[in-house]
Amino acid sequence: MMNFRVIKTSIINILGLAALSRFKVIGFQRQSKNADEVLDSDRFVQIFYQSGNLPKNKASLNGPVQHEITYKIELTVAKQTEGDLEVINNPGSTPLQIATALNLFAEASDLADQSWDELADIVYQILMDARNYDLGTQKGTISNRWIDGIQKDNPLPRGESVILTGSFNLTCQTVESVLGDTGTLGDDYDISLRFKDDPNNNAGVGQYIETT
Repeated sequence: MMNFRVIKTSIINILGLAALSRFKVIGFQRQSKNADEVLDSDRFVQIFYQSGNLPKNKASLNGPVQHEITYKIELTVAKQTEGDLEVINNPGSTPLQIATALNLFAEASDLADQSWDELADIVYQILMDARNYDLGTQKGTISNRWIDGIQKDNPLPRGESVILTGSFNLTCQTVESVLGDTGTLGDDYDISLRFKDDPNNNAGVGQYIETT
């Protein structure tokens, strides 16, 4: 398995173990469950391998190669309101209903904004902790770990909730080995030929087909 996959799994585990019911990490499987796991279950973190650069001038033809990796860390929070925010976009809503909904949206948006900032703070501190410099991998596996490109999206009304998303980039560098892969055929496979308008299904493996 290439290092970029190993590192991603390790990041998920680091965040999952450090979450302590403050947020949930998509893809992380806890060994046990307890009542406080539902606390602030409206906050989620998800990790994606976004891109990688494998510069030719830093590699040999048959490896190893330098892999400059960018992971996308996505943060999502949700806060409930005391009313249905869909009335904002409902043409049948009265001015009073719209004004009330806008006020509820503003209040929930502020709570979501504070929650997102707190989540970003927590996740940043976890990943940039000196103890996590190697991101849970063997020492020397990665280098140049850094976080940048923090971005927050606009809050969106969703029924009785306000959703706020955002992300930042986690970059690092690792060395990938080139072990090769010849492929493995399955036990059952069909390479028979099929021809249109052949009612007898005469085409098949090893059949000689004469053309004129």
